[in-house]
Amino acid sequence: MAMVAILTGVTLQISKSSNTQKNLVIAANEVAAALREAQINALGGAESERHLCGFGVYVDDNDTSYKIYYNYNNDFKNNPDACLNNSDFKHYDSDGSVEWRSSSLPEGVAFQSSADVFFGSPYGEVNDSNGKLLDTNKTIKFDLSGGGGNKSITVNSAGKISF
Repeated sequence: MAMVAILTGVTLQISKSSNTQKNLVIAANEVAAALREAQINALGGAESERHLCGFGVYVDDNDTSYKIYYNYNNDFKNNPDACLNNSDFKHYDSDGSVEWRSSSLPEGVAFQSSADVFFGSPYGEVNDSNGKLLDTNKTIKFDLSGGGGNKSITVNSAGKISF
């Protein structure tokens, strides 16, 4: 009887750990898909009546959710090059960016730090959180609560998304 109790306890612990690891893998896939969605939209897949500057993915520090957003030039007639020449249009701004979609990570998974990746339209050039062209890999990390595991998602300067 004692052996059955011990085996049951071990099995439940393994099952719980296994679900946590599955959530981490699911979250990594979801965030990679969100980055690809933003990239595809920047390359011309999104329809809008506004002159879109591009799309990005933004994460707050230690958050459990992320936002796909876009920026646009509302004065395109008078200033058609604003998206190209002004870094303010190439990163997340809580006052100026428009939320396209937001999503929450699975239970037990959170981002380790804030991050912002922006894909400019129409060529998909990659910009960092300051609106500057990316010249090194940008990494978004999220961590399983309790330190159970880590996964990193990387967007490089060519726009390759991997984890």
